[in-house]
Amino acid sequence: MPQLAASFVVLPTMDGSPLADGTRFIDNQPLDGPIPTIVAQAVSAMQRNMRRRSVVEGAGRQDIWDYPAEAIREIVANALMHRDYHPTAHGTQVRISLYPDRFEVASPGGLHGIHAGHTDIAQIIDTDISSTRNAQLARLLGDVVIPGTGRPVCENRGSGLRAAVQALKRMGMGPPVLDDRVRDLVVTVHDDIVHLAPKPFTVGVRFGSPHLASGSDIDLNAPVSTISASHQTRQPLYERTPDELIRLLEAGPRSSVDLAAALGTSKQTVLNWLRRLRADGIVAPTHAEPRTRGNKWMLTPRSST
Repeated sequence: MPQLAASFVVLPTMDGSPLADGTRFIDNQPLDGPIPTIVAQAVSAMQRNMRRRSVVEGAGRQDIWDYPAEAIREIVANALMHRDYHPTAHGTQVRISLYPDRFEVASPGGLHGIHAGHTDIAQIIDTDISSTRNAQLARLLGDVVIPGTGRPVCENRGSGLRAAVQALKRMGMGPPVLDDRVRDLVVTVHDDIVHLAPKPFTVGVRFGSPHLASGSDIDLNAPVSTISASHQTRQPLYERTPDELIRLLEAGPRSSVDLAAALGTSKQTVLNWLRRLRADGIVAPTHAEPRTRGNKWMLTPRSST
């Protein structure tokens, strides 16, 4: 039953429409296997397509992503645990979609039991009574761990969404938005940073973005409201390229197949990035025709200086 797995897609525009050049998606990956593995794959796929900032304080360093891994993990786990597994719903996967301004997790079947029809997440997480469509599955997932974390998939105490809300709040983000459509439930996390109280940053922040000078440290010692808008506004997904791709090419020319394998993404995703980097004069093919067998990609002299 392959549709009982999940799918992950990165869309280049806010409404999901293709780009002018026909690009329909930036990344696309089926997530298959046991539920704990699917959850781990979902977090990995999201992080592969997000920006990463490294906060340096003293001798320590902490990577901060656009969306906290804990929130992604809990929302995806909830979708897989509470989805409708009735035979009439077997044709629909749990769908994880990353847009330039948000990510959505859609699962077959609306909210269940006492939560049905409620879309106020505050009321749901504050309810002492837990309601689950798949009680036996929930019990099982409380005894298995997500690979690489040592943590159970769920605690089976209705605490998953509460943990997601808290993780988002710690980053200054608003809570997930629920859309109960009866046939399916869509949980949306918007990338609109909510600053409840101005708080100065007192640590250096290294932005992982090819649009900033490589390795540039920005000391933010002013309230958030005074920070340059260029550092607050999320770049469209199709304009972002992982720092890892640039670093790989700094070591020498590599083929698109090698880059895809090293980055853990599809060859088509890498080609999309390379095509835009080439248009910006950052990379170039080693052959005049990029489709030539044996072609590799390299940084241009301008981008290396």
